[in-house]
Amino acid sequence: MKVTLKEVAEKAGVSPTTVSLVLNNRPNRVSKANKEKIFRIAEELKYVPNQVARSLATNRTNLIGLIIPNIENPFFAGIAMEIEQQLTRRNYVTVIMNSNDNNETQQHIISKLNGMNIDGLIIVHANGFFYENSLIQIQQVSYDVPTIHLDRYLEKVATPQVYYDNEQGSYLSTQYLINLGHRRIGNLGANMTLVNSLHRSNGYLRALREYDISPEEEWYVETKITFEDGYRNADKILEQKELTAVVCANDLVALGFMRRAQELEIRVPEDISVVGYDNIEYNKFSTKPLTSVEQNPNQLALVAIDKLLKVIEGQDPNKEFNNDVVLKPKLIIGETTRAI
Repeated sequence: MKVTLKEVAEKAGVSPTTVSLVLNNRPNRVSKANKEKIFRIAEELKYVPNQVARSLATNRTNLIGLIIPNIENPFFAGIAMEIEQQLTRRNYVTVIMNSNDNNETQQHIISKLNGMNIDGLIIVHANGFFYENSLIQIQQVSYDVPTIHLDRYLEKVATPQVYYDNEQGSYLSTQYLINLGHRRIGNLGANMTLVNSLHRSNGYLRALREYDISPEEEWYVETKITFEDGYRNADKILEQKELTAVVCANDLVALGFMRRAQELEIRVPEDISVVGYDNIEYNKFSTKPLTSVEQNPNQLALVAIDKLLKVIEGQDPNKEFNNDVVLKPKLIIGETTRAI
């Protein structure tokens, strides 16, 4: 039989209201001794709060929706894990949904989450959202709850965003290769419809321009952001014998590229230097740790959650919430690059 709030109150010799205030950490004038007594009795009786009743009373569910584009991608899996852990510590439940990088799926998920009366939403938009988003340039994106856009940058929207400076990250990796003596640097990059990819391409080109390097059109090879596509498209870079280095769309692409290079007996970094992007956990288990641009999932999660919960809990004026937060990436030096 489930223990009720009233039973805890009767055993503690206080009113149900007092028990509710104490167990929910709401402002009260209850003495320290009585608080300890209430917590002890609730634990002894194995009291579990009625979340439905609490939601009706507070008009909050303590549910946060999180939509990510690909749960199999270690970078997004890392973000999801960090957000879930940090929200759990703050007494929230995370409802994690995977859009499979599909815009229709994403819109369906948003409707479902709104139907669950979530308190807030964190969303990494699906690639499909960008492919179909000629409207996004002229429309505002709006949701029924406080919402944070994470990682994948959107242009001209009022909803706050938290993301890493992709142009700067790619600039750092390309500049590093140039400083190692490389002058012919390929780019195994993602589709330019995704704004993050466009920014990374801009960083690559900015570094080349600063050092008076004119890239050939063939140096840029488009790929999807998976291990398999990095492997499949590697030959388009490797057949250009003059290239001594390559910057990749992400670490999965870089790892796929290196697998194909190994099959062709092309050595990394002796024959070609390779730089990834994201610095995912997988890199720790590689035989040669990848040189990569780090985007820290912990930092992304922390900033997004802090912004979101301040609004949900009424601690933040909307002025601060509406501001974007742009985080600075850093280059992690591994064993897949060398001077020439």
